[in-house]
Amino acid sequence: MGPQLLLDTSHLMKHVDALDEAVRTHANAQPAARHERIVVDFVQRQCAEIINLGVALGCAAFCMGIVLGVYLLLERL
Repeated sequence: MGPQLLLDTSHLMKHVDALDEAVRTHANAQPAARHERIVVDFVQRQCAEIINLGVALGCAAFCMGIVLGVYLLLERL
């Protein structure tokens, strides 16, 4: 089994996607769907920001690894 993410949102996102689909199909029938849509948009935006932050941190760690590796190689010369 692979490592678990600190914040696993897969179950939440499945629920949000199902809610999003329900809101889209019943938007005209239910006036409360507007509030649900706001919640869905908020959760999707937050998830995208968390993913962007994770990617940025991963890139920074990779770059720091390269810099540290080059520094250690040059130190041995």
